[in-house]
Order: sequence, then structure tokens, then C-alpha cells
Amino acid sequence: MQGGLLKKQGNSLVRMPVQYLCLAGETEIRDALKPIGDGPFAFVGHRPSSIAGAHSMLKSGSVALALIHIPDPSVAGGPLSAALPAQTVLFPPLVAVVGRTPTTDERDLFRIQGVAHILERPLNIDRDTGVFEVLARSRSWMTASLERMPLPDVLQTMAAHRQSGMLTITAHGMPGLSSTPWSGLDKQFLCGRLYVIEGRLVHAETSSLVSVKALAAMLRMDAGLIRVHEVFLSPSTPNMKGSLHSNLIEAAWHNDEGSRTDGHAAGSLPPATSWHPPVGGVTANEQHAEVEEIEELTDSDLQIDVDEATPARASSSQQGEVAMTNLDALLKFANDLRTCAKADKEGNVLEHAGVGDAESICAIAALSTQAVEHVSELLGLGTVQGYTFVGHKLAMYVQDRPEDFVVAVGEATKSTDATMKKVAEKFGSVA
Repeated sequence: MQGGLLKKQGNSLVRMPVQYLCLAGETEIRDALKPIGDGPFAFVGHRPSSIAGAHSMLKSGSVALALIHIPDPSVAGGPLSAALPAQTVLFPPLVAVVGRTPTTDERDLFRIQGVAHILERPLNIDRDTGVFEVLARSRSWMTASLERMPLPDVLQTMAAHRQSGMLTITAHGMPGLSSTPWSGLDKQFLCGRLYVIEGRLVHAETSSLVSVKALAAMLRMDAGLIRVHEVFLSPSTPNMKGSLHSNLIEAAWHNDEGSRTDGHAAGSLPPATSWHPPVGGVTANEQHAEVEEIEELTDSDLQIDVDEATPARASSSQQGEVAMTNLDALLKFANDLRTCAKADKEGNVLEHAGVGDAESICAIAALSTQAVEHVSELLGLGTVQGYTFVGHKLAMYVQDRPEDFVVAVGEATKSTDATMKKVAEKFGSVA
């Protein structure tokens, strides 16, 4: 069969075949691929007789993807093949050839089993040719070791470049195909998946954990492999919200809670020392100073003042002033403040002023607000309008609002109540 991917060798271009694992339906798959194979690709199928044989082919590095024929998508979630006892595919990318459009639930079951792309017959030549071009490239599932490329670094890089991808995190030596369903894989190896859309972490799962707890489990892995898949099925119901910074800090908090020895109570403000995101546009000394600010704020000896009895509302004459004020004005109004920022409820920075790591401060403030609101609910304090954390050197002031919050960090003085009042006057709810 003629065709293939064009690859440069010396000064000439040669066509390279696309090799794939055929898990089931060899004749049907060959027929389904014929419209594409007659054009730019030459598909060469390999049919392994066992899971071990498939793993050997994967280790050789010559196989770009796996294909399987499942005419009726209603069997999604069951065995992928009667001949080959495969239930879950972690890598390479798995393409399912189906006879009709799967439902949302069927599509999610396919995704959990490892399907990266669903090929419906008859083929959409324009769409499917482009997908196969990506799948056939060697970088369609880039691999790095956790020892050399820690997971937070990979996520930060994807966030900085607004990249999309599905990450599989597996222990060393874990086979790409398993006869065990996804729900039981944690009993053999810890493995997980992370879904990143345009730099935002939107979904995390292992076979037994979801959301931040799943992310925390993957962050605990100090050895293993990360594979980044360019082609993937998105989860129908994403389970992660908020910024990457806030999710990483919360996951580090979950990991830290199990090993606390310094007297912190479970559920207390998570220490920012667990993970520090890189700060762009500042010197190393400035970044170190900003990290120290956060560490000081999360010292174990904190005084917490909660203002809930009298909601901070502006009079009708003040409402216009609130609309005109900004964060720079707040810094001038309260000269003991160094940094202030406005963020949405998930901790994503909307605007900031002053010198400091606004992203980390807002992420911590979002988490601390959740904790304070929980305490307020347990004690029956009512709606929390604002609160203050006071440490030995620094203080953090948070003014909660219906759609967002304002957080300010400054030196801990004897007049922290007066500073909180200034924050409330400038940014108190006017709803």
C-alpha cells in the first residue's frame, strides 16, 4: 500500500508507514481506514496475541496508536476485546471505530477505558485525516520521567503556553494495556489522568480518587512517567475549578495534613511552603521576599478576627466613591499595606497592585475564606463579611463580596482593626 507520513531523511522526503496495534476487528478496521490509507497514510497493523506481547511492541517504540472496532457503543465499559483480555488502555492513544454516534454516557465510559478518539463510520475525511496526522506523530504522546520533570513543572509549562492535553501519570514498568478495569488499577499501580484545556487544569482522576484528592495523590509520586497526549476525549463533567495555583496549593494542603507534626489542627490554613509557583518579571531576591511574606502569614501563631456582625455597606453618597476607587488608592489610603488584589471566588486574580505574589496570596485567601465560612457556619456566626489574619510580622485582610473578594497584605501593626475598616470602607459590599 502506498502513502505514509512524510519524513525528511537527508535532502529528500520519504514516506513512513503508521504502525498500530489492532485490538479487535482487524478486517473492519482495515476497511474503515482505507479512505485515509489510500491518501496520505500507509497503515500497518499488528495484532498481539497477549497483553505481554502488546507491551513488548509498545516498548519497541514503533507503534503510534491502537485501534479497536466496537460497532455498538452500548457495550462501552465492558471488555475491549474478546480475543485479547484488555479492559483499560493507558497508552498509546486508543481509537475506537464505532457504527453510530455514542451517547454522552457511552462517550465517558470510552474515555475512562482510555479511548482518545472515536472514529465514526462513514469517516469524515477532513476531520479524521487531521486527527490521525497528530496521532501518528511521535510527539502525540510525549513522555518524561517524574524524576527529571516534576508534575507541577509540567502543568506550569502548559499553563504558561496555554496548551491543552491529557496527562497520564504511571509508575515505572506499568503496561500500556491492562486486563484490569480502570476502577481496580490502583490496587496494582497508582496511575492517574489530568486534563488541561488551554492551560487550565479542569479534571483529575485516579481509579479511586477524583478532583483535588486525585491531584494530591499524583503529586505524592516522586518516581514514574508522565505522558502528554495531544488527542483526547474531554470529560463530560469536569471536576476541577479555580486556578492552577489554588489547586496545587490545596492538593499540597491535603498531602500535608496527613503528616503534620507541628501542632496545626486539621482544616487549618494550608501552609504556603508546600508549593511556590514561579513569579514572572521579578528578581530572585524579590521572589524570595514575596515567599517569605506568605510563610509569615501562615505561621502557626495566628490571630484571626472575623467581622460579621455589621455588614460593611456604603451609604448612597459613598456608592459612587466605591465604584471609582481602585487597589492603588487603597495602598495610599492604608500605608501599612504592601500588596492588595481582587480575585473571583475561586482565587483567580482579577487585578492587583503593589509588590507581592498576588496569585499565591489570592489562592490562599480563597481557601482560607472557605475555612472561615465553615467555622462561621458551625458556630452560627452568620454571614462573614471580612476577616483578618495577624501574624508576628504581617497581617492579611480579606473583604468578601457577592461575586469576588479583596485581599490585602501588610505589616502587622497595633492598628489592624483600623486597617480592616479601611479595606471594608473601600471595598465593602454595596449589594
